[in-house]
Amino acid sequence: MRMTAVLTARAEGQKLPLLLIMKGVPGARIETKEFPTFPRDYHYAIQENAWMDALVWRQYLRNVLGESIEEPSVVLMDNFECYVSDESYNPCMKNLAPTFGRYGRTQPRYANHLTSE
Repeated sequence: MRMTAVLTARAEGQKLPLLLIMKGVPGARIETKEFPTFPRDYHYAIQENAWMDALVWRQYLRNVLGESIEEPSVVLMDNFECYVSDESYNPCMKNLAPTFGRYGRTQPRYANHLTSE
């Protein structure tokens, strides 16, 4: 079974639960015989290529990151398309606001109450 693991750690060193993205068609039947061996405290998603996409990103924000954020917080991420696209910005604002803003060389700048801009 092909999977992608999403690892997240807080600045003080706390590791958040893993998100495992498994290859499959969302909503379709998948092989489940290995599921009983999977850790219960991990999070799981199904994606056609086992990649992080906008849908899985929203699931990650809601179920993994959103459950562990303590304000004030800073979320650092690279410029991967599913993180910085307009399609992804709205779920970030909905799930993490008012502490979320994006700052990148290729993206518009958004200010929030944690910045001086």
